[in-house]
Amino acid sequence: MKRILVIAIAAIMLLTPFSKVLANSAPVYWEGYPSSVIMSVDKETDISVDSEKLLFDLSEGLKGGYSPLCRITAAYSMSAGEDTTSTMAFPYIGSLQSLYEGEVRITADGEEVPFSLFFGEPAEGYGTFSDSEKRDPLTFSNIIQAVSKTDYEPVSFNADEKATLVSIDVKKTGSSSLMISVPMDLQGKDTDIIALDFNGYSREGDRMELKSWVDSTDKIEFLVIGDRFDVAVEGYVDATEKEKNDGFTYEISEDEVNIRDFLLNEGERLLGRNITDDSTQYWNVLAREVDKAIQNNDGFASIDDLTSALYTDRYILFIYSVDFMKETSREVSVSYLSSGTMDRRETSTPKYTFSYLLSPASLWDGFKDLDIEIRTSETEPYLLESTLEFESTAARNYKSSFETLPDKDLVFTVYKSEKITLSDRFNGWLSRSYGLIFMLTLLLPPIIVFAILLLIARAVWKRRSGNGM
Repeated sequence: MKRILVIAIAAIMLLTPFSKVLANSAPVYWEGYPSSVIMSVDKETDISVDSEKLLFDLSEGLKGGYSPLCRITAAYSMSAGEDTTSTMAFPYIGSLQSLYEGEVRITADGEEVPFSLFFGEPAEGYGTFSDSEKRDPLTFSNIIQAVSKTDYEPVSFNADEKATLVSIDVKKTGSSSLMISVPMDLQGKDTDIIALDFNGYSREGDRMELKSWVDSTDKIEFLVIGDRFDVAVEGYVDATEKEKNDGFTYEISEDEVNIRDFLLNEGERLLGRNITDDSTQYWNVLAREVDKAIQNNDGFASIDDLTSALYTDRYILFIYSVDFMKETSREVSVSYLSSGTMDRRETSTPKYTFSYLLSPASLWDGFKDLDIEIRTSETEPYLLESTLEFESTAARNYKSSFETLPDKDLVFTVYKSEKITLSDRFNGWLSRSYGLIFMLTLLLPPIIVFAILLLIARAVWKRRSGNGM
């Protein structure tokens, strides 16, 4: 009986924390990209940075995805040896979807400076800080060379070409599940398709097929570039297309659209904001991705290709100009929002790491007197670690000063506590192991019940055997 009680208590101890762990389904690691300093596009500039104040402000408690948003402000006192106008660029890495364009503020002596937005190549891992090594970002000259002021010219279609937008309004009338199929016979036709709202696509030779599940009512659209064809609609019970389903009605409408306008409008719809002011840059990203998909997929692209273009991390540049008079100092400031790396592989609550590339400042003719300040948030008030030395000057405030440019880039981590405790690590292990624990939750109860029943049966059998003797 004592052994049975021990097994039951052990089962309770093992199963008690599982419900908390199972609710924690967020990723344990989400890597952010580093920010950088402003840099001059002019290679032969004689502008020097006489001092810089660098502020990392997390005190607003802003959130972005899996990381808090840090408001970074780089304020420079700059001077030139002669009268000049310097074109400068502020580069950082992020997706167009997460672009906080309205939060970027560039000033010279307190006055707003207009800037132009340029989108470069996908980042593809450049500029990230992994656990084992620091990877250098793409060189600034390569970033600049990859951006363009002119419209991208697709290979598969022309920007001002007219295309046909086919809309199919479907209404389900039966009770069976409904999969709509749009078969296309493209024999002898020069046709490309951009599909919207479809769940599946297939092509074999000259036959293409689009598929979409319909719950009750749905509007299914696709863009036909090039030769037109007769649109047919078929219904099936499932994706095998073995059993037909006629329990639906539909109406087909067609509109002639401009391809450039269509892709930009879709980009606006996906982003939820106006992009016409920077239409060339957005067009270059969207058209290049669709063009690539059409070439790689035998004449087919989808809304997923547009979404991928908007959600892929890439180099983004804000380019602006500042006038300088000989022997006169100007205060140039750049302020923006940036997210960091979320990491809870060791802990149950995340620690957040922010990276800032100081090394590009060496491109200036001179650089000195750097002051750095970090203001932490109420939820992560402590500076857990940093590549540079900081002094705690007040609650949730850390400062550091350098006469010249440090030989290291800045990487710092904030956390809820001053250090990671053994309890933090244990809770982190529980959160990381929730999949294993979930399996144990499923397997242990029947095993324990079986063991208890077996012990009870064995005890009863012994007692009956003893009475029989």
